[in-house]
Amino acid sequence: KEGSGGMSEYLEKRAYAIAYIDYGHGDDAGLTAIALKNQDGHYVVPTPKGIEDAATFAIKEGDDVYPKDPTDSFHGRNLYGIEGKDTYPIVMTTYIYLAQDYTKRAADTAAATKAFVEMVISPKIGQPMAVENGFVAMPQELVEYSKAALGKVEWPADMQEYFFETEDKTAFTKETTRKEEGMLPRFLSRKRKCYGDYERKQILEAVEDIDPDTFATSEELDAAKAQIGALQKQIDDNDGDDDQTAAFAKAGLGLGVTGFVFGAAALAVA
Repeated sequence: KEGSGGMSEYLEKRAYAIAYIDYGHGDDAGLTAIALKNQDGHYVVPTPKGIEDAATFAIKEGDDVYPKDPTDSFHGRNLYGIEGKDTYPIVMTTYIYLAQDYTKRAADTAAATKAFVEMVISPKIGQPMAVENGFVAMPQELVEYSKAALGKVEWPADMQEYFFETEDKTAFTKETTRKEEGMLPRFLSRKRKCYGDYERKQILEAVEDIDPDTFATSEELDAAKAQIGALQKQIDDNDGDDDQTAAFAKAGLGLGVTGFVFGAAALAVA
């Protein structure tokens, strides 16, 4: 089966089957986790705290797990068998790799890259989104480590940074409303929406307010079709008659078609 999602479906359909999947998929599927013996000799099941503890202790252990200098190689580094009473023994980290020198890259691309990484590692913005998608939030120690790593990157001298609609305009403080300033270019905000989003919301609210009793029924639409057919037949039969009679017949057909279109539109909205 492909990935943790496919394996989760496989397990759900087969009693007593055992497999290795990521914590988020297993938790969402309601599958039972098996307790494993950790480095301290305790049998533990995966929990957000136990997973976070692996990263926290790894930072404290220093160069043995995470290199003190984040520009050093991460080859062979992992969070397997990290100490701690509640620490789960098998934990992996999702990495973002950046070039250390962006000075020769397009300034706007560099600014967007920096803002994206800040958003992802932010406990206020990106990390809650990660939790919503089945990941475990980074402990504060790992956030600070990541911020230090980002600080090692060289950016273009003419780069105009993006700001966030927060207390100090960075991704790492509480979101707030910055009147007028928050609407300026290069401000990123979850509070603001484009006009298209607003307009779609208004349309959806208007649709919800429509009284379904005003919609045309299928029987009424069939009757309208029959009337239009009769009018069309009259026009066909009167093709040789005087122009005024034909004009009145065509006008009646036009009104009938208009009424049918409105009826069909009402049914489509329903």
